[in-house]
Formats: sequence, structure tokens, C-alpha cells
Amino acid sequence: MQTRWIWLLVAAVLIGVVALAASTAPGTLNDSDNRMQLIYLCVILAALTGGLAARLQARPGTVLAQLGTWGVIFAALILVYSYRDNFGSLGERFTAELIPAQGTETGPASIAFTAQADGHYHVYGSVDGSSIQFLVDSGASDIVLSPADARMLGMQLEHLDFTLTAQTANGTVRGAPVRLKTLKVGPIVMHDVPATVNEAEMSVSLLGMEFLRRLKSWGVRNGKLTFEQ
Repeated sequence: MQTRWIWLLVAAVLIGVVALAASTAPGTLNDSDNRMQLIYLCVILAALTGGLAARLQARPGTVLAQLGTWGVIFAALILVYSYRDNFGSLGERFTAELIPAQGTETGPASIAFTAQADGHYHVYGSVDGSSIQFLVDSGASDIVLSPADARMLGMQLEHLDFTLTAQTANGTVRGAPVRLKTLKVGPIVMHDVPATVNEAEMSVSLLGMEFLRRLKSWGVRNGKLTFEQ
């Protein structure tokens, strides 16, 4: 009687697999390769089902507990996979709160930043493949690199021509014109962008109007600074 029960369970599983394959992909079983793959799958399932049924009769309590545990794990994996895009967005928002300069992509060509504790908007950008933190400054006409960031990008300051002058709160400062092959801020990408290397030391590089005017739009909305290309 026990043997009959086991084989009935095996047969039910196999019939279910064949019916599922036929209903979800009509015409699949007409192909010989697909039929061989299905037969191979049925043999594996028959072995697994038979072994499971035998264990279930010998130790039903233990097996049912294990099945329940694996069922919960399997359901959790399906849930995570089904809502993977939502979890990805949640992760981005969580990162944006912890690291405001990282920003949150709000579209295929837009990104938003929250102000930091100093009240300013800081932005992580990639210049020629190297990460640089900028301070967004609409009062600055140029993209201004600090000497430290310029050195990090491989520029030799002693070979630059500091021919530009600008008036700042700290007096007159000199700068050297350079060109950035690529400047990326989130999904926003710009090529061959003019910039200035500041001669005096700076605590942070500046993202000025040379960057902002190349955008389709930018501004503070709902407390967030949004760039759109």
C-alpha cells in the first residue's frame, strides 16, 4: 500500500510537469530536443519525488518541517525577484539619504540631490573615469578643479598656464584653462568640457555655470536640486 502511494505521487508530479509544459508553451513538445529535455527532467523529478515520498512516510514530522522551511525560502526568493526593481529603487533612496552627494536618478537623463548639513548641494561626478566631489555653485562661471583634484586626474600643475584671473571673496585668484574629455554626473554625460584649475588650494572643486548651462533644465524642486539633460 505504501509503495502504491509513492508511485501515485510520482505519476501525479510527472503528469503535472507535462501538462504545464504543454499549456505554457504550445508546440514545445513537437521538437525532439525539447522532448528529450522534458524526459530528462521527468526522470530527475521521479527520483526526487520518490525519495521524498519514502522519507515522508518514514519521518513525516521532520520532512514536513523541512518542506515548510524550504517553501518559505522559495516564496521569499520569488517575492524578492518579483519586486527586484522596487528593491533597487529603495536601495537607491537609502543610499541617497546616507550619501546625499550620490544623488537619486529620477529618470533616464535626470538626477536629484538633497542639501547637506552645510546647506549646500554636493555632487559626486566622474571626470575622465575618476570620482570627484563637487560643490554646486551657480555663482561660479566655470567648472573649477582644486589643485588636489587636478593632480589626482594626472595633471602636472607646473606645466599649466595660469593665465586666467577671477575676483573672489578672498581676492584675485589665477586659474589655468583645461578641457575634460568626459564629465559624468549620474546619467548625465558631457564630452569635451572646458574647465579651470585653480592655482590656490581649495577645499572642494566647483560645479559652476559652465556645467549648468549645458543642461536642459536645473533647479531646486521640493527641496531637491534636480539636473536634467
